[in-house]
Amino acid sequence: DGKVWFRHYQISPETQADNSDPERQQLTEIGPRFVLEPIRMLAGSFCGQTLYASDAYMSPTALRVHARNMLKNPYIAKKKSAEKRMKTIIKNMAPEDPTEEAFV
Repeated sequence: DGKVWFRHYQISPETQADNSDPERQQLTEIGPRFVLEPIRMLAGSFCGQTLYASDAYMSPTALRVHARNMLKNPYIAKKKSAEKRMKTIIKNMAPEDPTEEAFV
C-alpha cells in the first residue's frame, strides 16, 4: 500500500523470576500507532539523488488546480453544447415560403 506502519512494543517477562529467560517473555503493545506515507526519499539528508518517488502523491497546488479544472469542465461542456445546438437550429431552419404572402 506504499505506507510505513509503526507500532511501539515492550518486551516484558511474565513474572519477575523470568526476567532472563527469553522463552518466557511476551510482547506488549504500549505506544501509539502511526502511519507514514513516503513522498520522496533522497540520497542525502535534504538533497541528493532521488532514490524513491511516490507516483500517487500530488502536491496541494496540483490538487487545487485539478479540482478547479474539474469544476469548470461542466460549465465549458454546457456552453459548447448550447453553441452546437444553436448552430444546428440555424442549419435546420426552413427557408422562407414565397406563397406565405399570397394568403394574407
